Order: sequence, then structure tokens, then C-alpha cells
Amino acid sequence: MRQAIEKRVWPLAMIVSAVLLSLSGCSCDLAAYADPHAVKLGPVSSDVNGLRKLCTLPPGVKSCQWQTWSRMDQHGFGDWGLHAIVELDEPDSFAWGEVLRDVEVVKLPNWMVDFAGETFAPTAVDGEFVVDGTLHDPASVTKSPLLNGKVIQTPQKRLILMLYTM
Repeated sequence: MRQAIEKRVWPLAMIVSAVLLSLSGCSCDLAAYADPHAVKLGPVSSDVNGLRKLCTLPPGVKSCQWQTWSRMDQHGFGDWGLHAIVELDEPDSFAWGEVLRDVEVVKLPNWMVDFAGETFAPTAVDGEFVVDGTLHDPASVTKSPLLNGKVIQTPQKRLILMLYTM
């Protein structure tokens, strides 16, 4: 019986050994696949025309800063979005949209906290802040495929845009 088991196990052991030897020289970057749902950030930009390609903005934009992000699985499916802060020449001329509520807790990238010139109160969660402002319906700024998200009007009447696809 022992010989019968050895006869069956021997070819399997050879196959496993061959596979392991062939993969030992592999230079695959397995760390890249460690977290397929990690958020990847694009460069921070102040290009107003580039931002206009991603969302609808009023004509009088004084300055802006924005960044795209993506979170895709290994098959290329997932979500992507945009964080932006926009300063307007005449904020009262902008159709802010329906007011949904005041004060919003949101995750903000570090550059936005620095650029905004606003006072954001940090929460107990890293990267999450209380934005003192008014949350508006995002329909006035969305453009396909970025059809979901938040538009926050700050006390200094800046726009904080947080738009995403899903």
C-alpha cells in the first residue's frame, strides 16, 4: 500500500516543484496587488479649463485647486471622482442650488485644507473635518460621468466640490 501511495504522490510532487521553480525567478510586483481597492490620487492642479472639462462652473472663477482620484479593482471596475475648491469673482451670481442642510463632516485631502483658507474643525477620524458651510444639491455643477457628490458653500462663499461617479 505504501508503494501505491508513493507512486501517486511522486508525480504530484514533481509538478509542484516545477511550478515553484518556475515562479522563483518571477519579478512580479505583488505589492501592487496587495490592496486593489486603494485610492489612487492624481496630481493637484489649478487649471480652470481642465476643471471645466470635469464639471460645470460659472463664468467668474477667480482661482481653483482640484485633484482627481480613483479606486478600481483588478478588473478596472470601480469609482473615480474629483475634489475641488473654487473661488468665484461674484459668488452671489452663482446658482447654488437647493439647500440640503448646514454643516457637513467630510474627508478632505491635506492640500485642500491648506489651500481653502477656511477653518475646518478636525474630527476623531484622520483626514475627516467638519466644514462650516451649507450643503447644496450638486445638480448645478455635475457633468457626466461625475453625477453624484456634494457642493458645499463656505462662509467665504467658496465652492467645495466633492463629485464622484457611483
